[in-house]
Amino acid sequence: MTWEYLAAELEDGFVELRQQFGEGHRQSLQGALTYLGSQGWELATSISGKATFGASPPVTLIFKRPKG
Repeated sequence: MTWEYLAAELEDGFVELRQQFGEGHRQSLQGALTYLGSQGWELATSISGKATFGASPPVTLIFKRPKG
């Protein structure tokens, strides 16, 4: 099986869906997961970045779905 992947940034409870909607489109975590799930995406893994002083660490969410 061949997969396609999507990366989304999670920051302060919001997910930025650049690949889907372009720069600056932010959605709540629950809204983003619901939308992506309806499009056949499933969360494959997450990668936590390094936190800066006083801020939550950024998290990259990696989704996958069968290609084709």
